[in-house]
Amino acid sequence: EPQSCTLGRSLYTARVKVINADVFPTSRYADLIAQGPKGIDQIPKMNLMLEFLKMNLSIPGVQRKTALHLALDQVHNIYFYFTLTVTRYITDVLFVEDPGHVALLPGVHASLLVPGSSELSAVALSVLYISPMA
Repeated sequence: EPQSCTLGRSLYTARVKVINADVFPTSRYADLIAQGPKGIDQIPKMNLMLEFLKMNLSIPGVQRKTALHLALDQVHNIYFYFTLTVTRYITDVLFVEDPGHVALLPGVHASLLVPGSSELSAVALSVLYISPMA
């Protein structure tokens, strides 16, 4: 007899195949999970999440794809850092009569991108700024 649900016209059965009797996500908290809802409430949420991550990363191919995803997620952050650096470069180097040096990266100081020409430096900078969107 169904509880807390509504049966549809054609959605009144479901097939469930039990592959093994392992506890989800791992068997580390099997004794607490066996106690039911009260035992499950005693499991530290962060530790349960870490067990879930361990289970997922043990699946072949998931580690490599996860690492790739995490690396590609940083591209947006790198571009944001680049735009901040470009803004500082424009105000500290391109828009002054006597261009100084600005740290484009920590420890890397630069003056005009094209020595002797603020205009060509601005063009080179605009190409660098727009090219990731192309």
